[in-house]
Amino acid sequence: MSFRTRHTAPQQITGARLGYANAAVSNDMTVTAGIELLDGTLKPALFGGLTNATIQYQKHVRSDAVDLTIPAGDFYVRTTMQVPSGGQFAGPAHEVLSQPRGEAFAAGVNFAHGGTVTPSYGTYPILPLEIVAPTTQVSFGVVGDSIAMATGDHLWGASIGAMSGGFFERAAMTANVPSRLYGRGGEGFNVSDDVFTRYNGFPGLVHLLCEIGTNEMNASVPGGPRVNALAFWNKVKAVNRGIRLWQSTTTPYTSTTDGWTTLAGQTLDPRSVVHPAWNNWLRDGAPISGGTPASTGSSGSIRVGQAGHPLEGIVEIADNLESARNSGKFRVDQGPLTDDGIHPNDQGHILMAQPVAAWMASLK
Repeated sequence: MSFRTRHTAPQQITGARLGYANAAVSNDMTVTAGIELLDGTLKPALFGGLTNATIQYQKHVRSDAVDLTIPAGDFYVRTTMQVPSGGQFAGPAHEVLSQPRGEAFAAGVNFAHGGTVTPSYGTYPILPLEIVAPTTQVSFGVVGDSIAMATGDHLWGASIGAMSGGFFERAAMTANVPSRLYGRGGEGFNVSDDVFTRYNGFPGLVHLLCEIGTNEMNASVPGGPRVNALAFWNKVKAVNRGIRLWQSTTTPYTSTTDGWTTLAGQTLDPRSVVHPAWNNWLRDGAPISGGTPASTGSSGSIRVGQAGHPLEGIVEIADNLESARNSGKFRVDQGPLTDDGIHPNDQGHILMAQPVAAWMASLK
């Protein structure tokens, strides 16, 4: 299987290295890759001087530095992944559909180092887990669920799957910063080895935003997602002690009788009853005492930004989508912000991107 995927360099870079992981299947996978400029220049990515590399289960590979100067702007990565007869392909590091910007897919063809590519899109691509290069810029990443992976957005006009762009890509484009998306549908505060193999220690990132939350809302669990969140945050810090970790507030989840055009027509999903307590706990600095989540408003607890707390701070996103703080309903003054009650649409992602872009700009 071969894929060509489009990426963006916020500034000119030289010596990029491509990283890949095998996070989901027990068989080996063999990767061949190259970097292509928009003018058609194509340079193979070698692995220890070899034309390809084998990736074992829960392992990673990273290419040698590619001797190519990539101008600021868009470029392509070509990836061919092969498996033994009867083997399976691991899923991508994230699940954003390929977009109608010259991206392509071909089965049974190896075009990583050359050959004609016919643009096509609408598939989940196999693409680099990471593109790492020397830079003077501060880098950002997001780990999250289907909202982080752009479900509901049409930034690049994709007509299939409604997954194209997303709030984080929009924010990174506005702030003009290097960024990396780690998003998968249904993701929660999962600390399994498979999940963290995909993350690979978040290499090259200075700041990481955790958008996870929606899939953790369960009214039957005491304290909601706090315990799972703390375990996840602590594991992120364990695999990358230097990364600066942030958490966002969680956005609404409702049904509607009128296409989310009025507040009266919206009904809170039963899981939404946990949202206010969760978001308020975050806004209070996610207090921790004795290594466990403490109550909102508690005294003697450590909070975000203090020594011993895994988080640097909270990025307030929910306020931009809710009709009022803790209403649990989508605002309607900007038109409908969702098409299904959980995933923001184009306008919803635009509003989510605003505080994220401001957060990036304050740290770049």
